[in-house]
Amino acid sequence: MGGLFSRVSSHVLNQIVQAVPENVEEDGSFEKEYGDKLIEVLEEVQAYKAHEEEHQIAIRNAMISESDPERMASALESLKPAVQKIMKWYDVSEVLSIQLPGLLECTEETLRKVPVSQGENDDSTALSALIGTLYLIIRIDTFKLSTPGIQNDFSFVRRAASRHATLVANIVDLNSASAASMFIAQSSPFLARLSMNLSPENVKRLGLFSSVLANVILTNQRGAIPSDDVKKIQVCLGAMTASFILYDRGSSTSGGGFISSSPVSAKRVVLAITKKATIPYRQHLLGAFRYTTVNYAEYASSAVQSLVDNYA
Repeated sequence: MGGLFSRVSSHVLNQIVQAVPENVEEDGSFEKEYGDKLIEVLEEVQAYKAHEEEHQIAIRNAMISESDPERMASALESLKPAVQKIMKWYDVSEVLSIQLPGLLECTEETLRKVPVSQGENDDSTALSALIGTLYLIIRIDTFKLSTPGIQNDFSFVRRAASRHATLVANIVDLNSASAASMFIAQSSPFLARLSMNLSPENVKRLGLFSSVLANVILTNQRGAIPSDDVKKIQVCLGAMTASFILYDRGSSTSGGGFISSSPVSAKRVVLAITKKATIPYRQHLLGAFRYTTVNYAEYASSAVQSLVDNYA
């Protein structure tokens, strides 16, 4: 795979450009199993902020007398729809953590295939699914990061269980709530969950995939994504950034994605974001790059940090 992704061959370039899903935030057909579920999660996370004040009022009323079961029952009933959504997000992340290795392996096989004859269609289903999935994951996580009420609401419910376990059990499965609480406490819960238990082979695949996407975005080769096709470019940028973050978090090598021996150049990833991302999407991606990776603060070069600081 290293040789395949070391440069953007015309075949790889064409495969990726053709596979980038259209209207990825409205149509989940790029991934028949879970595309619509991810779009639903994204819409729910985006809409969550509108209910934060309502949730805070319910929590404050309950905290006037935390031992009062009637006040607590009223607060929990108000939070029930939100808590059940968070539990669903956790379940989706668990499914995706199982699905991701297969997508990476199928994508590698797709890109290794000999170019098909003119007029035939490439089998780019796995490639479309991988790009669309990674894009939606980073979109979900960036919106979650800017919505502190999500974690605060779930933390309140978890604390309430110590005094009112029976009431809390009416709105959430207590056996699953602990794991879901650790999940939603992460600044980027989906990326954090997907980075767990990745095999060394799949960590490397993610690094290489991030590298080839950066090359696709920055290349001037014939057949590249047209500069005016803003939607496709933004989808590729999201998938590239998510791949880089997953590589850095999953790497067992000190320095992760920020050292010279990494299969992906951190500087090229940042250059792609700063040159091609729209505003405010650029700030979202740079924020994820800086705060969701685990090696940025210690290992990012001064050139990379300067680029991030100048554009974030």
